[in-house]
Amino acid sequence: MQHLMFELDDFARALFSEIAELEYGLELVRFLSTTASTLRTCDDIAYRLNAPPVSIESDLRVLARLGFVNAVHADNVVFFQFSCDSSLSRVIRDVCAWQDRWHARLRQISNTVFGKHTDVYRTLLPTL
Repeated sequence: MQHLMFELDDFARALFSEIAELEYGLELVRFLSTTASTLRTCDDIAYRLNAPPVSIESDLRVLARLGFVNAVHADNVVFFQFSCDSSLSRVIRDVCAWQDRWHARLRQISNTVFGKHTDVYRTLLPTL
């Protein structure tokens, strides 16, 4: 995998590797970074990502420890929000742009190999 990440700096590669180890880490960071100013509960995030709340909560706690997510406690409810740390925001923007470039490359390869009007891309590469 490291040879695919030549476009990212060392810090971004290290953070990507840590986030990728989590079950929903990449999805969480991408989702929360696009709604950075919004406070959300674990259940709300799990619903939007169509994922089990227990898995989301576990990953959110790790992301909070890494500094990507802020946890805000109000009464008995915990809200999560993407961190305002500008260096982390830059890294996440870089990683998301890198993902988008690779996604476009894979789609181009699929269109070349299987044709433009086939849905083989989604069938063969469902995790993208």
